[in-house]
Amino acid sequence: MKKIFNKGNFYLLVLFIIIITARHYFVKYHDGYSELKDRLFYDFEDFASELETLNDNISQVLALNNFDFNKEFINKNVIHNYMLSNYDAEELGDKLISNDYIDIYYINDLMKNIVSDQTIGESERNFLKHLYSYNELLIKEHKKALGDYKGDFDKQEKLKKDIVKIYNDYSKKADDLLKSKYSFLENYKGDFNKGDFDNAKVYCEEIFSKLVKDKTLKYDKSNSENTDKYVFKTSLENKGNLNNGTVYSVTFDKKTKSIIVKAIQFIKYSKDKNYIEEKLDTRANNIISRFNNNLSSSYKEIKYDKEGNIDSIKYSYIKIREGVYDKRKEIKLVLQSNGLITDFQIIYPSDEKIKMPRISKEEILNKINKEVEIIDILTVRNIKKEIEYEVHLKYNNRIYTAIYDGVDGELKYYGKELRNYKYKKKYTQ
Repeated sequence: MKKIFNKGNFYLLVLFIIIITARHYFVKYHDGYSELKDRLFYDFEDFASELETLNDNISQVLALNNFDFNKEFINKNVIHNYMLSNYDAEELGDKLISNDYIDIYYINDLMKNIVSDQTIGESERNFLKHLYSYNELLIKEHKKALGDYKGDFDKQEKLKKDIVKIYNDYSKKADDLLKSKYSFLENYKGDFNKGDFDNAKVYCEEIFSKLVKDKTLKYDKSNSENTDKYVFKTSLENKGNLNNGTVYSVTFDKKTKSIIVKAIQFIKYSKDKNYIEEKLDTRANNIISRFNNNLSSSYKEIKYDKEGNIDSIKYSYIKIREGVYDKRKEIKLVLQSNGLITDFQIIYPSDEKIKMPRISKEEILNKINKEVEIIDILTVRNIKKEIEYEVHLKYNNRIYTAIYDGVDGELKYYGKELRNYKYKKKYTQ
């Protein structure tokens, strides 16, 4: 029998297989690379569209001093996709390109913080104007990079072919512009900056000094990324006294103007003197009197340990103004059984007029099934200055809370969380 394959035929067959395989992978790679460039192109288009949307929203704030707090200023998914495409373009390009400018567009929380108090401060207005101006420059550079291509298929395909270079040139230009007079946009944290930051620190120290004497607060830089809050810390020396090595954090919330003092590290020793309930009540009243002597109502929650001894007591003191429980006038305090303060909350004082409800309690009660037992209905101003009705009701021998908007009567919350201003609660650990 003759040999069907000699050595030459064998090599030809191997070469044929290699060519077919290589062609398959070349087509696959070519198609994949083409899809990548398509994605880069459309992400580049979407980014410019979002810049225009952001500027429309900024102009609404600056022109009308008004904005829907629940609306996003910019689509964060578009920004995220654009950032990923930038990384791809950088890897495919021939040099490293800084993309710092993209970070400033993860901005929704900062923008909501700016509009949350319904007023625009001087530094906030300056920030918005400069951001608007910077966006306009980027939009202009974007148009310059792509030119007039709408409806021109051939030109669009050429742009896709050059999209890696377009990305990298654009990013370099954007970063160069940012590093000029717009550099402060990178680190802007809100209106509570510079002098206002100092005011916040002074106020926090004033509050803290009434709780713990002779301690200076230090700014906690590890929380600097949180644009809504300033966090300070201090450690107390271990001198064998009540505060025995306790570490406190003091947080100023820029949205609500509230201050929260927390013992983030503390030790309770078995040798510590533990107080009875009446003694802790007296200490709590003494502490609260340092801040406000005119609070109208109070309640407490007592936590017991496994042996039935008091572990801690949480106190809440609130002012009733014009029949309204004012959460902005509420002070909260937690005392451990040895008298150590481990939690304290207060809101920066203000005496602005309370906006009263537009609908009556009767209209709210009419929304609830007549068979349900109504325990109480309270009018409350929350820490966001919104007026609400809080209904305490009993269903199937369980107590629930329903919170309604005092303006339109919409249900805002239903559940077991009870803001209890009248009854002492006790529970074990």
